[in-house]
Amino acid sequence: MDQSLKPNRPFTPASDGAMVLCDPRPTNKRITLHVTTPSLDHQAKKTKMDKQDQGGANSSTRGDNSPSQRLQLDNSAFGNTRGSQNLEKTETSTLLPQQDLYAQLTRYEQEQTDLRAQLDDVKAKTHDLEAQVTAKDKQLQKLKDLIAFQSLQPTAMAIKSEAVTIQGPDDSAVTDKFTALRFAIANLTLAHLNGHPFSKPTKVDHKELFARLTQTEEDYKDYLGASSGFKAFFFEGVIWTKLIDELLSRPMSAFLDVPEGLIRDRAYNNGGASPQKFHAWRAYTADFLQDVLGPRLPWGPHGKMRSLLVGEFVELLSRYSTLGASNVAALTQELDNVVDKAVNLAWLMAKSRAYWVCSFPICPRTKSPYGFIYNKDHIQVKEHLEGGRRGMVDLVGRPGLFKHGDSDGKQYDTHVVVKKAVALVYEGKKPKAADLDYVDC
Repeated sequence: MDQSLKPNRPFTPASDGAMVLCDPRPTNKRITLHVTTPSLDHQAKKTKMDKQDQGGANSSTRGDNSPSQRLQLDNSAFGNTRGSQNLEKTETSTLLPQQDLYAQLTRYEQEQTDLRAQLDDVKAKTHDLEAQVTAKDKQLQKLKDLIAFQSLQPTAMAIKSEAVTIQGPDDSAVTDKFTALRFAIANLTLAHLNGHPFSKPTKVDHKELFARLTQTEEDYKDYLGASSGFKAFFFEGVIWTKLIDELLSRPMSAFLDVPEGLIRDRAYNNGGASPQKFHAWRAYTADFLQDVLGPRLPWGPHGKMRSLLVGEFVELLSRYSTLGASNVAALTQELDNVVDKAVNLAWLMAKSRAYWVCSFPICPRTKSPYGFIYNKDHIQVKEHLEGGRRGMVDLVGRPGLFKHGDSDGKQYDTHVVVKKAVALVYEGKKPKAADLDYVDC
């Protein structure tokens, strides 16, 4: 061994009885050697066995109790005792942590159950809060709408003032809309309802509508045939009749579903002062509702009433269209354009304080648009027909436009013929004066 490695103090006893080997080199490392010594119990047993060996000569006759056997038994017993103690310690060290783990698992499961219950409670409360928030939003929106609506409502004095001063459209505006509608209907009938097919109506309501334009059923069948040459003109009358029934005879229906004719009649028969109030109300209401509701009006661009009328027109006219019943897209587009122009005309008529009338001239006796001698101040002759009484109206294809009163809401007892109606009139012998029936517009 190298002398340089020898320690000055090879072994130094430690406090726990271990021997510490000191290294004299600069590192001053200390190496601790733990020396295991027999326990006192073990030394006592060994001393006892040595004494028994010394007295072994006297006990040699006990073969089963020889010192070597006793030593072996003692060692075996000693070893078994330690082994059982180790096994007991091992089992105890294994079982106790497992029990703790099961206890901890049970505790975690209970905590998880509690957390899930809390989560369900939070979800239920959240759902209730969301429902309350939704309900509150609706209440808030209703309140906002009410505030906005009330802000639009003028006072009673303002209504009276505006109703008196509002003028509505002038004569040229209404006349231009009427003329545009006339051309639209004429162009549609010439393009799609002139010529083949020459069919007859099959539905009862269609027959009744056609019969309103002529004196007999055979008359309208003649107009629908190939020989008359007036199929397109006849359907002008059909389209105008339906537009007048649905819209133009009561233009306030473009804004409100009200019995306008009944209200007007009562206003006119109430001492002569109510017509001004009626037309002032109608003008102001129509103007106000168009500003407030706009496209949401029933006759607006996508309104329910407009769509229904276009659909009825398509069902009525597709049977007679030159395009055929299977190809109605072009016809539908043209009819939608016609209805749009009719709605615009009705809006202007309703907002005017003058009383505009779009109607067929009728016989004062029969209340029909045929069978009377025409008045040249009201009717323009499209063409003279052969046969029949001279000057007798057989078919009115285009209504007239009449204006009662003025834009100031006065003189409703007078009227002006703005546009004459257009009719087919018989050319025959001059009738007697007693046979003449004049138009009462």
